[in-house]
Amino acid sequence: MKIIKICLLLMTCGLLTFPVVAADLGSVETGVVHKHSDDLQEYYRLEKLIKEKGSADEEAQIDDETDRSVPPRPENGTRILINEIVTDPSEILSDAEIEQITSSYKGSVRSINDLFEMVDKLNALYRDKGFVTAKALLPPQKVENGVVKIRLVEGRVGNVLVEGNQHTRDSFVLNRFTLNQGELVRLDTLEQELIFFNAVNDIRIRATLRPGEATGETDLILNAEEPRNYEVSILSDNAGTETVGEERIGMKLASYSLLGFRDALIVSGYLSEGSKTLSAGYSVPINTLGSKLSIGYGLNRVEIQSGPFSDLDIGGDSYSYNINIDHPLIANQMSSMNLFAGYQYNNSNTDFSGVRIAQTKVDTFPFGFDYKRIDSRGLWYVRNTVTYGEERDVNDDNHFFLYKLDLVRSFVHNREVFSLIRANGQLSSHHPLVSTQQFQVGGLSSVRGYAEGYLVGDEGYFVSAETKFPLPFTEGSWREKVKGAVFIDHGAAFPYKGNNLSSNHEDFIIGTGIGLSINWSQYLTGRIDLGFPLAKHGDDIDSFRIHFTLQSMVF
Repeated sequence: MKIIKICLLLMTCGLLTFPVVAADLGSVETGVVHKHSDDLQEYYRLEKLIKEKGSADEEAQIDDETDRSVPPRPENGTRILINEIVTDPSEILSDAEIEQITSSYKGSVRSINDLFEMVDKLNALYRDKGFVTAKALLPPQKVENGVVKIRLVEGRVGNVLVEGNQHTRDSFVLNRFTLNQGELVRLDTLEQELIFFNAVNDIRIRATLRPGEATGETDLILNAEEPRNYEVSILSDNAGTETVGEERIGMKLASYSLLGFRDALIVSGYLSEGSKTLSAGYSVPINTLGSKLSIGYGLNRVEIQSGPFSDLDIGGDSYSYNINIDHPLIANQMSSMNLFAGYQYNNSNTDFSGVRIAQTKVDTFPFGFDYKRIDSRGLWYVRNTVTYGEERDVNDDNHFFLYKLDLVRSFVHNREVFSLIRANGQLSSHHPLVSTQQFQVGGLSSVRGYAEGYLVGDEGYFVSAETKFPLPFTEGSWREKVKGAVFIDHGAAFPYKGNNLSSNHEDFIIGTGIGLSINWSQYLTGRIDLGFPLAKHGDDIDSFRIHFTLQSMVF
């Protein structure tokens, strides 16, 4: 009965000769919304990365609370003949290194200050080797037959404790540092491990050296500085597509150390007039080398609300799940490089008055690397991704390769003025490409002044330049809470046209505008942009568009 009603409706609308077109448009719409949701998540991820860049270039912090005072030294007094210098056994200094320092003092008449000078040279050698708690001492003694004794106290690790960790297990921190009880205290090793730990984790560790309970022991205190562990945020934007509703409202729930292993669980959802989106992700470190396993699930339901097919009761749903592994190759104060690989499954369905008329399944295997570097001017970020995929539907199976490039360059002109250049692009080996993998431009995360996903194609690119600055009439904290922005965006998307047709001017768009960036408090952050399209290819383009995204972290 439903099929008959559909056919009658199509005949009434003069569309009976185009049922496949209607089905295809519905299928594309479901995939476009799903892909658009993924693009927005990537946009917000890059925004977060840029905001957090300032903490990556800090030095490892080690506070030394052990006794470094130099005991009072007597005046020169009597000079003595030194025939031999005897030191304690050393695990740090070789006999040759000790001999190189002490040999010049043997067989000569020296003062007490000359002997302290020799001790200072031995201590400098300890420091150069990274053993700050090891020291040479000249003990009180009676010199007989010209033999001088030097004590070598080579500090060892006493207790190793973790402090300040409310939501992180002690074992998570301790397992990532190799200095164990009874080992020699190596400052260089500790510094390297602090730098690596702070670069690959979302908590920061600051080390403190304290005198141990036993003579020659040094306690190591690892002080954890944890970020907010729980988050409940209300989200709002107009980054939805026109066909299913632009205005969206959503919620984000997160625990960034669910079980105490810095394992993050994030659940978020959005609602618009014609769409419902739900996503959940869980990530957990899987070894002490910084590798991380992530799994995710996404669910979308769309009902077309506007456009030429809004009266035909076309809708659809899609779901996806993915698994990814990231591993750092480089992680220090200035640079980081990560390898990643994963798998994603996407299932998209289209229905017409409640009857399923199309289904597409896509398996993708992305892999690649990203690189981040901080210099004196700002931040570089580049991400290269190669994806192998297989599309399966009722008609055919298609295989494809994609190459994606993301590039970000930020410039800090001074403490208050900041510029950002973004670019990304996609190449495809197969045409036409399934809608869940197509490239989109237009909207909040790309070319402002145009509707979300205004252009869609198998391949495309996007570039943007933006400068943020304090508003001229603001003073004090207002200069940080509200900033102005000017921007220019350009992009293109190249759909498959068949018949060897090439791209034309309608595949390119450019927009410019002004905006406000808001960082009022945790209860109100976001941005509002006023975009003006400079390339108009039809009457469906407004003279300007307002794009906004707002977030309120209520907990």
